[in-house]
Amino acid sequence: APRRYTAELENALRGASSLRYGGLGWDCDAAEHACKALLYAHFAGCLDSARVLWLDDNTICWNGVGSLAEMFKQGALADLEALHLSGNPLSNAGAATLAASLAGGMLPRLSELPLAGCQIRDSRVAQLAAAFDGRATPGLRSPPLSSNPLVNAPPPLASPLSPGAPSPPSTPPPLPTPGP
Repeated sequence: APRRYTAELENALRGASSLRYGGLGWDCDAAEHACKALLYAHFAGCLDSARVLWLDDNTICWNGVGSLAEMFKQGALADLEALHLSGNPLSNAGAATLAASLAGGMLPRLSELPLAGCQIRDSRVAQLAAAFDGRATPGLRSPPLSSNPLVNAPPPLASPLSPGAPSPPSTPPPLPTPGP
């Protein structure tokens, strides 16, 4: 990139405590390019003050989370306290990548990780929960997971074929008698 553009990027990011890129319509490719720019800024020493990264309400998928994880692995945004990802179709694959990054201690100061509406299903809840066990990210609270299939699904009903479930009555209960 021409020096003029890199200088502009450095000036825009130097000293910023909050990086706001929510609701920009970014997809996985845009997230990958943004991660490359942020990684450049990290190595230029421009992200030392950054504590919050807003990427909510875009269309970043699991591949975009992979770009984030690679950026975190290289030390960028290591002092991040909040990572806002709600409203992105991360899916189970993105949740798994994110959980592995957190479990690997890449964001030790992270305390907020909203994941509402990220299409995360039950099968990744245990993996995400392990990332919140307090060792790799001691200040991290359980993420808001509303509007994900795991949260909005009704509790399973006991099937008549399930062990321990009461068997259905052989005759219907009597109807109430009408009063006077």
